[in-house]
Amino acid sequence: MKPTFNEDTLSEQPAIEQLKRLQYDYIHGDELDPELRDDCERSSRREVVLVSRLKKKLAEINPYLTAESIDKAVRRVTHIQAEGLMEANQKFHQDLVAGISIDQDIGARRHKQTVRFIDFEDPEKNDFLVVNQFWIRGPKETDRPDIVIFINGMPLVVIECKSPVAKQTGISNAIKQLKRYQEEIPLLFHTNQICIALNLFGAGYGAIFAGEEFYHQWKHNGDEKFPDMADHPTVREMLELGLIKD
Repeated sequence: MKPTFNEDTLSEQPAIEQLKRLQYDYIHGDELDPELRDDCERSSRREVVLVSRLKKKLAEINPYLTAESIDKAVRRVTHIQAEGLMEANQKFHQDLVAGISIDQDIGARRHKQTVRFIDFEDPEKNDFLVVNQFWIRGPKETDRPDIVIFINGMPLVVIECKSPVAKQTGISNAIKQLKRYQEEIPLLFHTNQICIALNLFGAGYGAIFAGEEFYHQWKHNGDEKFPDMADHPTVREMLELGLIKD
């Protein structure tokens, strides 16, 4: 059988497997596509937040909230009042880091309650989900980013994968595609905290609107153990065929 060398087998799947080793849950995007499944978590491809997951985690992290207050908090994420993508992203980042204050009826009086979207004190109590091939409909275009990472139902990370065959241009092309997504499906990036461009051998990360010169190389500290990509069976085949250099 001829080996298959493409972005899926050489970049996307290894990235997903690495995230699964880090205890992320995994769902293929088809399972979250309302045009393919009647019982999925979204009612439309225009929805980018997994609302049921967000509601569940808001209730767990903030057990004093009423159902009405949880709905208000969800709306702060799904309907950000802003003039454009940059303003929306800045507002969400502030809410994510500092939390928000919501008026809540307690008996005959109204009190302000602080709402936290992420449990920063006990990270393991959050819901970490990786989804690949996630269809999203924008104002004019429909796109399918390679990988989206959701934390408590909120899409915080978008990863674009490229084949290592294009070792020098792959990361650059991935960054260009991430910028195109920001134009075509901007709602996905209202909550985005990091964009990642990668192939099997390396990765760059940056913020929305960042040009390639502002992307930083992803590095790991010396204590972390990552697999040697030269030992990957498909990579060995590519090395033997001369498609990439060791």
